[in-house]
Amino acid sequence: MRLFSFLFIIFSITSVYANAHIKFTQEEKEYLHKKDVIRYCTQPDALPYSAIKDSHFIGIGANILEKASEYSHIKFKLIQTKTWSESVHKAILKECDILPLATSTPSRLKYFNFTYSYYNEPLVLVIKKETDYIRNIQNVLDKNFSVVKGTSYIELLKKKYPNIKLIVVDNIKEGLSGVKNGKYYAHIDILMDSAYAIQTLPDLNLKISNSLNTNINVCCAVRKDDRILFSILNKVAQSLRVKDIQTILNKWITINNVQKHDYSYLKWLIVIVFMIVFFSLYREYFLKKKNRELEILQDKLVDLNQTLESRITAATYDLEQAQEVAKIGFWVYDIVKEKLKWSKYTYTMLEVVPTVGENLYNEFFKKIHPEDMEDVKNAYESSLKNKTIYSIEHRIVMEDGGIKYVSERGETRYAKDGTPLITYGTTRDITEKIVTEQELKKKDAFLLHQSRLAQMGEMLSMIAHQWKQPLSSIATTQILIKTTLELSKYDLSQEQGRNDFLVFLNERLDRISLYVQNLSNTIKDFSDFYKPNKLAKKNSVDVLILKACELIKDSVSSNNIGLSFDLNAKDMLQLYENEFMQVILNIIQNAKDQLLEKKIDGAKIEVRSYAEQEYVFVEIEDNAGGIKEEHIDKIFDPYFSTKLEKNGTGLGLYMCRMIIGEYHHGDIRVENATHGALFTIKIKKLSEDEL
Repeated sequence: MRLFSFLFIIFSITSVYANAHIKFTQEEKEYLHKKDVIRYCTQPDALPYSAIKDSHFIGIGANILEKASEYSHIKFKLIQTKTWSESVHKAILKECDILPLATSTPSRLKYFNFTYSYYNEPLVLVIKKETDYIRNIQNVLDKNFSVVKGTSYIELLKKKYPNIKLIVVDNIKEGLSGVKNGKYYAHIDILMDSAYAIQTLPDLNLKISNSLNTNINVCCAVRKDDRILFSILNKVAQSLRVKDIQTILNKWITINNVQKHDYSYLKWLIVIVFMIVFFSLYREYFLKKKNRELEILQDKLVDLNQTLESRITAATYDLEQAQEVAKIGFWVYDIVKEKLKWSKYTYTMLEVVPTVGENLYNEFFKKIHPEDMEDVKNAYESSLKNKTIYSIEHRIVMEDGGIKYVSERGETRYAKDGTPLITYGTTRDITEKIVTEQELKKKDAFLLHQSRLAQMGEMLSMIAHQWKQPLSSIATTQILIKTTLELSKYDLSQEQGRNDFLVFLNERLDRISLYVQNLSNTIKDFSDFYKPNKLAKKNSVDVLILKACELIKDSVSSNNIGLSFDLNAKDMLQLYENEFMQVILNIIQNAKDQLLEKKIDGAKIEVRSYAEQEYVFVEIEDNAGGIKEEHIDKIFDPYFSTKLEKNGTGLGLYMCRMIIGEYHHGDIRVENATHGALFTIKIKKLSEDEL
């Protein structure tokens, strides 16, 4: 009696706890107020669990739903269907909010969340009344068992009993009839279904033998996307009392579980049952306590999620602002689906208005400049073929006809078999950079033109100097011929005299012809030098140094300046010949001007060349005393000049640096040596493949 009293007290406490007022959060209350009714679908012909009769929901599920409404004050609305499959389908399509009687399966978890189980159904065996009680199902696994198709526990049975022989039937009546006729040894079903069928079909002469120690949890299935409704119904499911559930079950069925009696075990069986009930009630109390703690944690999690969403929103905004400042847009191209996605700034950069259903892949190719289209396609296809980084600069045509320059870079992810799947990339607006470079090129071209005009004056001076001797010789020859005629040195009345005079005249005319040819060659040399080279050619610096110095040697020697050479660089380089010669002439001319300005005794200019490892070096050194320290760092700046005559343009050495740096990818520098300035030019040799 004491044991019964104790169990009654425990059960009463648990029942009172379960019937406590359900505490909904403010968010849940607002949801219910706004929702008004919860739509549900059910099995239309599955008594005692559920059925639809005259547009009303009846059965165990209907009574449980009424009790849930009583506890929570939630209004439920039936959405009628003709089959259970239609009910599940409508719930997946979100035409129903819940399925009040459902069992969790892997396939359903994709679409639904399942609440706390409000009661369990054991699986049982239904056998003939004359068949002995089955103590252990392992002893009869060689028999045939029927089971209704589509039930959630078929997979569970196969997993628990791999050797079990299951015969699938259309409905429970077919299975029970097969047991009666001896076709099947037993029918496996849940307890409630089995008991209801036996009561409604009494002529079958069957009994429920025993449980398979396997329970089917009955839950409420809630739409996967409705988090708040799931939280509400989970609380409702936990609030349902065991006593109320049992009352509902007893209303629909009285279970006659027939077993072979073994009264020797009855006393211990009662004790074990009481212990199980006690621990079950304690477990329920413990679970409810933990559920309360879980609700608190869920509330905290909601707050954290809201905070996280705020942070993500802020981070997204910061990223978009950073993209706009850096003028970089991001894009993702799904190669399999041929779908292209852009970040917000990419739309802004390409001046495209976002629209629903747009095909960005086609939109992007419409924007590419027609002349660049083939290059873009080839660059992307090459990156996929060689599995390299996709990188290219090209033009984009705007709606108003304007041009933008963009730099694209992307990296592709591949499947295990090497199939390209998706490319992540960036598009950067480099219009400002390209326009600036174009302006600089125009400026450099203008400066080069100015420099050449300035050097033309110097060249004309050189030409005049080199023409002095031939012109003087021509004038001398003319005077000699004229004097010879005036003095009648040859007797032209005599044949011999005429012959001698003709020999004399032919010799003088041949000399004049040589002088004229010399003048013509001088013009040709300087005019060839003035023409800029369009293409680089393979040559050695030694050849071009001698060729350049041939143009200026008379001008240098006539001013008593020694010009010496120590040339040891025979390696081939890729050179723009006339431009390189211009650098050599410019440096020598500057050295000559400094030597003359400072009136250096023993003035000299030394030109040296040599090769070391991968580079060729050219050195030009004078003995004019060097460059002032405050000027040496500015010597290559444009428009900087130290010439006292004020006739320097300040472009000569600037152009030298540009020619060596940009044309030949080399380097030019200056330093003060022992007796004067030392200019050093450094250019890379050609590789064996280039040779």
